[in-house]
Parts: sequence; structure tokens; C-alpha cells
Amino acid sequence: MTDIKELKLTVGEILDRLCIELRKAYYFGEAGTKVQECLESLRLFWRKRGVLTAEEFTEYSKSMLELANRNADIWANEWGIRAGKDYPFEKLGRMAVLTRKLNDDRSKAKQEIDILLNEKPEKKGYGYGEYEVIPE
Repeated sequence: MTDIKELKLTVGEILDRLCIELRKAYYFGEAGTKVQECLESLRLFWRKRGVLTAEEFTEYSKSMLELANRNADIWANEWGIRAGKDYPFEKLGRMAVLTRKLNDDRSKAKQEIDILLNEKPEKKGYGYGEYEVIPE
């Protein structure tokens, strides 16, 4: 299996990849080595890191769920764009902006996880901050 050092990814990045790969597995049956590599990397990290305090675990759980939810939101929004629905150009533009806003929140969740675990977070943003749900 792949070692976390070989991946050169933070736990936030590994969890992000795991969210995406699990979604692919669910919808397309593509589970395989990427899911297993993510899980093994997490096992190795936690063996080295040890346990979290109750406060740390609460914050970790919140950020991890935010990350999973933002990935699901991005997936759903992009699926609507890719599905070739006959949306007006303005709606497609708003959906693209929404994806950027969701990615900002996704990046923030990864950063929160990495800061909590004393890892160097990826400083990435898309410049859109908070997002709003755009009705169909």
C-alpha cells in the first residue's frame, strides 16, 4: 500500500480524494485501489498521530462532514451542467459560479482539518466566499 509520505498529501487532501473516489464507486462501480490507498494512508497517519481530544474530534468531525457535503454539492451542481440540460446561458453561468463558491468552502474545510492536525494546509481559494443555493 502507499505510504502517506509517498503521497505527499495532507489528511485534508486524502479525505477529499476519498470523498470523490467513494462517490465514483457508488455511482459508477469504480471502487478500487484509490479508495484502498486513501484508507491505508489514513490508517498510517492515525497510527503515528494517536487519538484526538474530545474537542479536537468534534472540530475534525465538523470539518470532515463539511468537506463531504461540499463535494456532494459540487458533484450535483456539475452533474447538472454536464447533463446537457437546456438551461439558459445565465443559469449555466450562475451554476459555474456556484461551483467556485462551493470549492472555496471545500478548500476551507480541508484547511481546517490540516490546521487541527498540525499539517501544512493547502492555501487555495477560488475567490467567491460564501455560496447560495440557486433554485432550478
